[in-house]
Amino acid sequence: MILSKWSFCLSIVCAIFVSCSSSSTDQQNSNVQENNSRALIIYGADGTVTSYDIDDKKVNWTYKNPGEVENRDNTFTIENDLIYVPFSKGNVTVLNARNGTVKWSKQLISARDLINSKLEDTSYVINGQSAAISKDRIYLSARNSQLYALNKEDGNNLWKTPLKGPYTNYPPLFIGDFGYTNNQEVLYKFDQKNGSIVWETGFKKHPLNAKPASDGTLIYSSDGIKELYATDQDSKLKWKFISPYPDGLSYDKLLTGENTVYMVGGNLKTNTTAIVAVNTANGTKKWESVFNNQMITYFQNIGGKIYAYTDQVFFVLDEKTGVQEFSADFPSFEQAGQETAISNIVQIDPKTVIYQSNNGIVSFDMESRSFSIDYEIRAPKSSFPRNVTWIEMLGAK
Repeated sequence: MILSKWSFCLSIVCAIFVSCSSSSTDQQNSNVQENNSRALIIYGADGTVTSYDIDDKKVNWTYKNPGEVENRDNTFTIENDLIYVPFSKGNVTVLNARNGTVKWSKQLISARDLINSKLEDTSYVINGQSAAISKDRIYLSARNSQLYALNKEDGNNLWKTPLKGPYTNYPPLFIGDFGYTNNQEVLYKFDQKNGSIVWETGFKKHPLNAKPASDGTLIYSSDGIKELYATDQDSKLKWKFISPYPDGLSYDKLLTGENTVYMVGGNLKTNTTAIVAVNTANGTKKWESVFNNQMITYFQNIGGKIYAYTDQVFFVLDEKTGVQEFSADFPSFEQAGQETAISNIVQIDPKTVIYQSNNGIVSFDMESRSFSIDYEIRAPKSSFPRNVTWIEMLGAK
């Protein structure tokens, strides 16, 4: 009887404690201030995700993934005020873009899952992924040779499909109800509903070391050395373009434009790189823009222009002709040294593009052809020499 009374009292106390704790948590969540202005979302080299108000020059919020040391070329996807982030430690986290709170976080795999693999470095398990979204699902690959589909509402694993090897360093792309991903030297087509492989086609010479691209009709991939492939949706090779530059892509990305696919080729002996535009109809060269004594480490097409940079120089090209309209050494401001780009380039208004440097956010005004810098937010340190930060604009609500 005494025990029953104590049990009853303990239950009441626990209920009160849980109720108070829950109320406190709810109150804290309800008190989280949302920022509805436009913001720059920054995925740093140390695995932190930051929302930065570029107009008021203040940090809105910062999220640090527990245990994360460095980002391994992962990016993120923004959709409906949510940020879908894959982390190198093996989890996918969804953040409220307005206040940084976690909607859900799913541990997909961990380093323990790679113990029996032949990988030399098992300290990271996801790399080069973006949590690519198609309809109501998230798709990404991991270094355990698996392709995953997750429910984007709660992170539940809907299916996983084995791939040939652990090296899937780029997110998949989608056309209709099907997805396409490269894995080592193989290009796969898979059914988004159940993950079944529709076909796979191999490119025997070298692994497909470039992020695949598509114009909605053909899938473009590259061996990362000098060959560019156009494959149709039934696995037929439509054409192959061989670059005149023998030493491969200096940047592992392909771009698409109007009837054009763009690649970067290099020649180490002459210390030369070139952006090459290829006609998507027949695989012939449209133009090439040569950079002497320069190695292109990034390029992106925005608003009819191609923005590119090396370790020291910033370039602007005409997308249709390849004419180099502007080039300048990276600027120096109050801080010592050049403000070299370490991120992708994004457009924030019709006349301004920005990038992250080690010391701040650098803006380039396309009309005045001038640079400026915001020192309020600095990049974290990284062991990687280039392209270690990913940035995207979040529009005002």
